[in-house]
Amino acid sequence: MKKKIIFIIAVVLLVIPIFIIKNYRKESSKNKDNIVEEVWYGEKKVAYLREVEGNYILEIDDVVNKKKGNIEGIGGYLHNINWSPDGNYLTVDGGIEATSTTYIISVKDLELFDKIFTTGNTVWSPDSKKLLIGVENKEENIDLAIYYLWSQRAEPLLEAKEGYDYYPEYWKDDNVGCAKVSGENKESFQIKYKPSLEEKIMSIAMNKKEIDSKELKTIISKLPEIDLENLEKIYGEGSDIKILNWLSKQSIKDKEDIESILKISLNLYDEQHTIISNLMKDLYLKDKITFIKALAKVPKAMEETAYAFKTFELYETGNEDMIKDLDMFSSSNVLTEEEKKLAVEFLNIYDLCGI
Repeated sequence: MKKKIIFIIAVVLLVIPIFIIKNYRKESSKNKDNIVEEVWYGEKKVAYLREVEGNYILEIDDVVNKKKGNIEGIGGYLHNINWSPDGNYLTVDGGIEATSTTYIISVKDLELFDKIFTTGNTVWSPDSKKLLIGVENKEENIDLAIYYLWSQRAEPLLEAKEGYDYYPEYWKDDNVGCAKVSGENKESFQIKYKPSLEEKIMSIAMNKKEIDSKELKTIISKLPEIDLENLEKIYGEGSDIKILNWLSKQSIKDKEDIESILKISLNLYDEQHTIISNLMKDLYLKDKITFIKALAKVPKAMEETAYAFKTFELYETGNEDMIKDLDMFSSSNVLTEEEKKLAVEFLNIYDLCGI
């Protein structure tokens, strides 16, 4: 008898949510007049276009975040609602010309995030951080481009020449589908999308993903190769600071990793250099012997590092004792004779530095 009651309760608990979802869909649509387009994301988010006296209004009902309302700042003839894979954004096109005004909407904030001019389909990337779009270039041909939400900028992926255009078709995993169109001739093909080093690292840093020590080691070894200009193009101003702040929170202890940090420091300035210097100071205090062995591999960084440590008054405040450290380095069984000489020279440079 007890098993039968438990079974009935389980069935009821399963049926009720299904009924609520179906009823929610009915009520959501039933209470809206003049709907010309309605697109759902899952079962609890819906966007619809409603025509009012010739003008189109975009409305969003987001049960997950308990938000509902009209999106201001857009209007006219709207069409083609397109949800991002994660449901946090959607696009809607405006106008009747070949080149549309594509509005990007933040669903969470119920507001216009950005607007761009596109030709052809607008295709979301699998990670919802990018859009594959067609963009008219200076020669009035259509380039295939990628729009990055982080920086609100578009960069060409395939540049069209006179006589043909590129149009987006799909983006699945790392496969980008597009069409090359010349007059009435159309050739569909796909290419592999290879994210740049900057994009790979930034996606980890921005998403605050936990990574294992092996992956961290790989990333740190590649950091000296980062193109900060390219990083800013993709992720916008301040992205370099975000990466360095993320890096400073990681568990770094191997000599090779410290070598990479020292190499990075040679190309940084102002706030960038302050963050990396603070990280180097922490690494030095954590394991001075390993730090000196790493510094011996990057001797060019010695003077700058000594000066940076002096600005922190590393030996003037706290419990650090330079004489004890000189003795430790000189008597070390781990350091080579060359590394011992470098350690002494490093501390001498520190001592001579002005603040």
